[in-house]
Amino acid sequence: MQTPSVQNLMKNDIGIELHYNFVDNTTHSINFYTRNVCSVAQVEIISYIIETLYPNEQFEIVSLPPKDGSFKDFTVVKFLNKNQGTVNAIGILLGVLLFSSQLKVNNTTAELNKLEANLTQLEIVEKCKSYGLNDEQIKIVEDICSSYYLKKQKNTFFESVISNKDVASIKPTITEDNKDVFKKEIEKKDFKDYIEEVPKEKEFLKTDLSGHIQLSQPFIEKQQQYGRGVPWKGIYYGEDVLDDNKELIIADGENIFFYMQDDEYKNQILSKEISFTSGDNVSVIFDISRYYSYVNGKYGNPTLYVKRVESQNDNLIQHKKDLELKKAKQEFDKKNKNQSSLFNDSQK
Repeated sequence: MQTPSVQNLMKNDIGIELHYNFVDNTTHSINFYTRNVCSVAQVEIISYIIETLYPNEQFEIVSLPPKDGSFKDFTVVKFLNKNQGTVNAIGILLGVLLFSSQLKVNNTTAELNKLEANLTQLEIVEKCKSYGLNDEQIKIVEDICSSYYLKKQKNTFFESVISNKDVASIKPTITEDNKDVFKKEIEKKDFKDYIEEVPKEKEFLKTDLSGHIQLSQPFIEKQQQYGRGVPWKGIYYGEDVLDDNKELIIADGENIFFYMQDDEYKNQILSKEISFTSGDNVSVIFDISRYYSYVNGKYGNPTLYVKRVESQNDNLIQHKKDLELKKAKQEFDKKNKNQSSLFNDSQK
């Protein structure tokens, strides 16, 4: 039985040949960790492109036996839908997103490089149009090209080959319908030019807020041993906390995890000066933070830090009653709004 190759694929299969060349040209093996990191980065980028551009397509990514010639890694993307539609532009997108260099900006050529970068994206869009992608798909392609998640995967790939002292160059070849759609050789001295600029995480922070927390579960000893590492559980009662765009961060009555940083209060519990039972509550001064990840394109969960406990079991009962009334009113207004909408529709 003949072993399949990148040059002998089923229709609509996408083949990726990644040829690693080494400093010692008699070498025909590659470090396992380098190969694994590069393979995972490729899989993440391929999967992201397909799932974003063609969400209804089922596919698998398989490896074929490597060949000598330094070391040639073979990967094939197979589409599994029985009634498969036309799947275009994935190979060229993979080539552009993983194997095209990052344009560097300096003080003298910033505007020129910015223009060149825009032209490059325009060229990608025009290439995708030639594959028959519609306007909606072209917009998705633009979003894919701007994805920091994919840039992060690309960085992981090139950081791995940079750190491998044996790799002298890589030569990717991408094939669709048994035709090469992308082919390039990248020398080690140029690997650093392929590292993309990814912004660091941005922190949202508000300080010196006040509210109540109904205590569910403390981890006093573990916090002493592990510092900030083990959060307490509770329910937050107080004003809704909003970010600068008026988006909700923590809602009144929401279950939370928080870090108790008031050592005096913790010591009072440890010394049994204060008795603690589940359901007790504390009035607190706290900070709240969360991080926006440019790679994932979203905020992570918020974290509360209790800086000071003002009092215990003080005036929370009325607040909880007010919250229940507030929720009941919101539910009543929502129900009546829906009924009003149905009534209006029936009159049309």
